[in-house]
Amino acid sequence: ASAAAYSNDASDYKRSSGARIRTSGTKLPKNNSIHHATIVCVKEFGGFVQLGKGDVYKDGFLHVSMLPAPPGVERVEIPDTIIKEGDKCWVKARDVDEQTGKYAVDMRYVHQITGKDLDPYQGKGRLPDTEWKFPGQLKNLVKALATPDEDAPAFAAPKRKFAVGSESDSSDGEALPDTEEGRKMKKKLEKQKKKLDKMRNKAEKAKQKIEKKGDKKKSKKKKKEESSSSSSGS
Repeated sequence: ASAAAYSNDASDYKRSSGARIRTSGTKLPKNNSIHHATIVCVKEFGGFVQLGKGDVYKDGFLHVSMLPAPPGVERVEIPDTIIKEGDKCWVKARDVDEQTGKYAVDMRYVHQITGKDLDPYQGKGRLPDTEWKFPGQLKNLVKALATPDEDAPAFAAPKRKFAVGSESDSSDGEALPDTEEGRKMKKKLEKQKKKLDKMRNKAEKAKQKIEKKGDKKKSKKKKKEESSSSSSGS
């Protein structure tokens, strides 16, 4: 049976027995070419995208590490907090393999409104602002995590929490609904928070290690100066 092509309208997407319907395209895009795409499947490891209407190119693989991360987050760990099926986006084709007929795509270096290539020389340097519209709850969580109390010491994790149904604990007064979907989102966001806390703890340990090393150097220098002073005095 021939593979059915997706409609360009996200509302027309259908699934059969939970399986991903593949597009009718058979070609591979050129390496580093920019394409308008649609998220057609989201998994724990990332997802798959359809280029255009799906009638020219095969679906591309979007790994979780190729997703844009919101400010304050070093790397995305849970794909469906960033993307969902039916989302429209701009991607850059990469790792095109003619032998296997597979390729990957990257959202991190393409402006998500204009489709402009933000890394035309393939330098893959500092991640630019793609202006991807992150889910409101995730943005609020990141804002709360990235804004510790003024009196808190450096690298300390903020005391604010993101709770279901509580406006006082959420940023900008936006709370997750007390529904099954809201509780699932809360669980995912809490997982992101734990990862951020882990990063802060790691940074704090590194800071303490540097300070300890600096104190040892100062102590050695002081002893050396005292020894030199006593030798010259005698």
